[in-house]
Amino acid sequence: MKKSIIATGAASLALAAMPVVGVFAVDTSTSTVTDEIVVTVPSSCAITSTQTNTSEGVGDGLHTDNSYAVTMQNGELRQDIGATSTHAADQNAGSAISIACNDTSGTPAGPSWSLTAQGGEYSGDTFVASTEMDAAGSGTNIQTSIAEGSTTGTTSSWAMKVNGATGVSIANSFDNWHVIPGATNNTIATGNGAVEAVITPVYRVYIGTAQETDTYTGHVTYTLTSPSA
Repeated sequence: MKKSIIATGAASLALAAMPVVGVFAVDTSTSTVTDEIVVTVPSSCAITSTQTNTSEGVGDGLHTDNSYAVTMQNGELRQDIGATSTHAADQNAGSAISIACNDTSGTPAGPSWSLTAQGGEYSGDTFVASTEMDAAGSGTNIQTSIAEGSTTGTTSSWAMKVNGATGVSIANSFDNWHVIPGATNNTIATGNGAVEAVITPVYRVYIGTAQETDTYTGHVTYTLTSPSA
């Protein structure tokens, strides 16, 4: 009886195991994961300078510093600083701002853009506004002016204007001598992506007959917005 019981139990175990083996043998299902990568390049414009200088990150953009160094005498007037110059004492004279867009479609072609100017410079990510040419030593800071008599006499002054190329609209009378702008909303030029725009800022400096010996430094920062508001 014991043998009979054992044989029956073994047969039962074998039958019970068969369905389990069969399930694993026919299962051929798989699982997958698919990644989709979407990159969108919007219509935009970029600003560059023809002068090669150190560039550093400012906020979310790129900042480039240009430098123009000239030597002047009391009573002297210069109206070509920043333009192409033949003065032997000039350093890094002549630079243009270029604006190029990645889209030339549509009517008008490409995205619109606007260029603003403000006296001052960045210190890290912080903009420090100023319309003065600051004295390095004890000299009197030079103020911006286009008033009558600002290019003669005892008092120094400085001013700016913008030369534009075809396809660029110079705004707010900046195509003539203009005071260094002190606010943030001074649009100096507008355009669109149909043409690669070239803009040349030019500076006028008069050193008054009473101006002290010193080194004087002024800054103007240009900001491109595209598409323009």
